[in-house]
Amino acid sequence: NPLDVIQAAPILVTAFMCHTQVLRLHAEFEKPTRTRFRGVIHGSLGYSASMYCLVGVFGYMYATEHTCGNILLNFPTQDPLAVAVRFLMLLIVLGNIPMQVLPGRKAFFYVLKHSPRLTSSLLGTSHTHEQ
Repeated sequence: NPLDVIQAAPILVTAFMCHTQVLRLHAEFEKPTRTRFRGVIHGSLGYSASMYCLVGVFGYMYATEHTCGNILLNFPTQDPLAVAVRFLMLLIVLGNIPMQVLPGRKAFFYVLKHSPRLTSSLLGTSHTHEQ
């Protein structure tokens, strides 16, 4: 169903948002060691998981066993506050997707700049090291 794909798009975008940021984040470190980088990754994932759990628990407490996968479906469609929140979610999703273009582009060019073999294979030229 095409509507299901459209409804799943925000989940997919959110799930893959961080991948384009990893190389740029690593490049911003003054001393990029594996230990420091792992600390940042674990800290950010831990924070995100905590927030998801917190929202999930309060969402479940609101509607208990009648909780829908999309918490906004628990509210009546005529409720003005629910309509406003749905509209704000639409703006967040629409604003979020374009915001990923620039970091993705930067990460792509960062990889190209630091990987001459990849660049030459994409351009169809041979890469030789001068001694």
